[in-house]
Amino acid sequence: MAETLTPLMLVATLGRNVRALRAARGLSQEDLAATVNLTRSSIANLEAGRQNITVAALARVAAALKVEPPVLLAVEVEGEPATPLLARLASAEWDVRRAEVRAAEAEARAAEAHAQMLHERAGRVRAEMALAVGAAP
Repeated sequence: MAETLTPLMLVATLGRNVRALRAARGLSQEDLAATVNLTRSSIANLEAGRQNITVAALARVAAALKVEPPVLLAVEVEGEPATPLLARLASAEWDVRRAEVRAAEAEARAAEAHAQMLHERAGRVRAEMALAVGAAP
């Protein structure tokens, strides 16, 4: 059975994940604080697990860190501790890899559209050929 998370455990998890993602994104506490309309000391206390924040502030922090709010509360992701995994996912290298995946997916969609167009064209040519054969004396 999964361990029951207490409110204090959730606040500590939130703090660890915010710190890991902020650092991986190359943001200072001051940078993050200014972006989310909190003080630097609030960010420091949040990261240390000493400060609770509102749901609205959680949403602003998540947006600034380019993740969905539940990610900030993740204890594990696919069996791995979330904090180091989140830091890796937020790193610039992963941003590049995600961009490469999006580009490859766009190429695949374009190739599929091109293949569909060629398939339709082949169908029209077959139909024209059938008419031509049927019209011949």
